[in-house]
Amino acid sequence: MLTIAGDHCDNGILCMTVDHVSKLKHLHSFATHKLFRLLRDELPRVQIALMHVSIWCIGEYGDHLASPYGGGGDPENCYHEVSGAEILELLGAVLRSHLASELTKSYVLTALMKLSNHLDKSRIENTMLISRNAASSSLVFNQRMISPH
Repeated sequence: MLTIAGDHCDNGILCMTVDHVSKLKHLHSFATHKLFRLLRDELPRVQIALMHVSIWCIGEYGDHLASPYGGGGDPENCYHEVSGAEILELLGAVLRSHLASELTKSYVLTALMKLSNHLDKSRIENTMLISRNAASSSLVFNQRMISPH
C-alpha cells in the first residue's frame, strides 16, 4: 500500500500502518524483514512514508532481522538474516540521502538508540552515524542524544 500510494500518504496512514504492525505480533518479523529490503532496494527513490515506517520497524523490531524468516511456506516471503553491519549501513545511507529531513533523521537516531539494546551497544555508540549528528543544532536531535529511551 505504501509503495503504491507513494507520497500521497498522509501521516494518518503512516500511523495506522505502524499501529497495525505493532498490534499483531505475528507481523513483527515479516514486516521488519520486508520493509528492510524495500528500503534498501528502493533508496534513494523510496517514498517518504515507506521510509519512515521502515525505519520505525527496524528500530522497534530490528532484533528479528538477526534470524531468518521462513515465510510460512511461501518462498517469496523467505528472508535470510541481516547482520548488524548491514542494518547500520542502511541507516547510514538513509542519513546521507537527499530525502533525509529533520524528521527522518530523528527516526534514524531513535532507531539506533533502540537497536543499541539488541546489537553490540558499543558498536552503535561509537559509530559515525550518531557522532555526526551529536552536535546538531536541532532540539529534537539533542533531546534524543540525551534521553535515548
